Amino acid sequence: MGSLFSPGWENHFREWLNSSPDFQSGARWFDGSVLLGMGDEILWLKIYDGRVIDAKPHPTPLGFTFALEASEESWRALLQEDRNEILSYTGARKVAVEGNLLEFMRLTKTVIVLVDGMRALFRDPKIGKNIG
Repeated sequence: MGSLFSPGWENHFREWLNSSPDFQSGARWFDGSVLLGMGDEILWLKIYDGRVIDAKPHPTPLGFTFALEASEESWRALLQEDRNEILSYTGARKVAVEGNLLEFMRLTKTVIVLVDGMRALFRDPKIGKNIG
């Protein structure tokens, strides 16, 4: 997702998620992966025992548990909202959910925290490219 964030943002994102008690508790019993797709850019996150244990700019051959995919414009709009609107965006299909929808719904709290982390980094002038 290089077009919204500075290079290396993935490391900051991983640290942010792993230091979040809400993320840790929400993902405590999840052993899977989440793919974030923005246009042609991808970030694949392997999550186990409440922590992101791996991140790659592509999915592994085993794929992903579920994916959140949208255009760069939709992600930018979502990250600029006054509050976290990920559920509204997925409901309106501005952000598409693919893969295991049951796991996506079970991990609603985790997905919200994940987007909160993206929003925080997007607003950080050293990491994000929050161009109005």
